[in-house]
Amino acid sequence: MRLKVLVDNNTLIDRYFLGEPGLAFLLESCGKRVLFDAGYSDVLLQNADRMGESLFDLDHVALSHGHLDHTWGLEHLIRYYNERARANKAFRRPALTAHPEVFAHRRSGSSPHIGSMLSHELLEV
Repeated sequence: MRLKVLVDNNTLIDRYFLGEPGLAFLLESCGKRVLFDAGYSDVLLQNADRMGESLFDLDHVALSHGHLDHTWGLEHLIRYYNERARANKAFRRPALTAHPEVFAHRRSGSSPHIGSMLSHELLEV
């Protein structure tokens, strides 16, 4: 198994990757590629590019839970795929694995929205 940290809040390394309060791992095992969580922003895409990792051949996207620091990067990943499709370039549409409530509305104190910006219905299109 191979695991690469695409997003976390630690940048104390000798390479210039971006950090944010979010999480995304790229897992590879038995010929399968899994994106585990998607972080908060497009840092996922930027760090994958800096590592030389393509996200156009993912088999699965797995979401641990529905908080914004684990799901908001999905919007950027979808844009990334849409741009690829518009350019008539191939990519694999990954299967999504997540808890049924991953897209439920979430709020916390004065923050009106701390959950996913996407819905299950939107991702099925």
